[in-house]
Amino acid sequence: MKKQLLLMLVFLTLATQVAFADAVPFYKAVDGVNVKAVNKLKREVDRMELQSYIKQKNDLKALKKAIRKYKLGQNLESDLEMEIAIVNIVDKARRANRIKEIGYLVEENATFLGARQLYLGALKAKLDLELVQLIYDNQLAVFEGEKTKLSNGTISETDFLTANNHFSQVVNELSIAKINYDEMYGKLRNFLNNDVEIVVEQPRITPLAPLDYYEKSIDYRFEIEQPRLLTEIIDLDLPFYTKRFLVVPAVKRKYKEMLVDKQGYQLDIERKRYQIKKEIQLALFDIQQDINAINTLSTKLADLRARLTQLQALYDKGVISQQKLADFKVDLKRLENGYYLKSCVINTKRIALGMAASVGPAYEEE
Repeated sequence: MKKQLLLMLVFLTLATQVAFADAVPFYKAVDGVNVKAVNKLKREVDRMELQSYIKQKNDLKALKKAIRKYKLGQNLESDLEMEIAIVNIVDKARRANRIKEIGYLVEENATFLGARQLYLGALKAKLDLELVQLIYDNQLAVFEGEKTKLSNGTISETDFLTANNHFSQVVNELSIAKINYDEMYGKLRNFLNNDVEIVVEQPRITPLAPLDYYEKSIDYRFEIEQPRLLTEIIDLDLPFYTKRFLVVPAVKRKYKEMLVDKQGYQLDIERKRYQIKKEIQLALFDIQQDINAINTLSTKLADLRARLTQLQALYDKGVISQQKLADFKVDLKRLENGYYLKSCVINTKRIALGMAASVGPAYEEE
């Protein structure tokens, strides 16, 4: 039983030290995500469609000449549709493509943030694994000491069994931490289709810009740009609905519908603008809270690292035990893990804020 336990410990120790030789930095891995390749193809299709609209415009001009030349019969509604198409078909297609382009950008931004969340999960699992590995290393030394004491007859079998049970629990925790890391890293690797370097980050704690700085760019948000461009498409057509054509009931009905749609888009823009301003305001508060928290963590971390230097000196002089020094290192590692995890969260949130103040997606608090 003891032999099996030790073999398991060797395996776990080696397993936690495995490195991915071909791992690439996170940002490089994100560049290879499928959504970007797919959207690149979509953009090419959009470009080709725009070229086809240019051809259609020329074809319609030729058709209009033929209708006039040969005095072909055509009702007012068809005349109106042809007039609008000849003048506006390309400009409307460009605005429709712009709406799709913003949608692609939002999708790519959302994909990036999704990858960052998976990266955050993998980082947390890695830091947890490192902490449990450190605890295991400490407890292994204690366990070996208990085995020596048992051999020397200075402790009872019952005392050793208690120590063995405690150590077995630590081994189990290490096994669980390793499984959790493999699972979280596997999700990230599958999402990015690549092995990724999991490294700690320093937090971006530079002062946040004021609210009005972000308000200048929120009109680029998809929720505002889409109704604005749809309004422009309607505005392109409205001048063609003259009295000559409005005598046709179907044309008059469509004209009224367009006016209602335009008003709806304008109201939607104002409502969305207000909502996004509130969203950015809350995001700034949320991130500032995290910055305040990590500044506090940074101070505590500096104090603990200074204390570690003192304890190391005391240990070298034989004043304190190795176990006391080891226990302190575990406490320090816990605080470091919290610091680096919070750093990654802050950096991710600042990226999300930048996206939310442009095309999107919306900023979401954790």
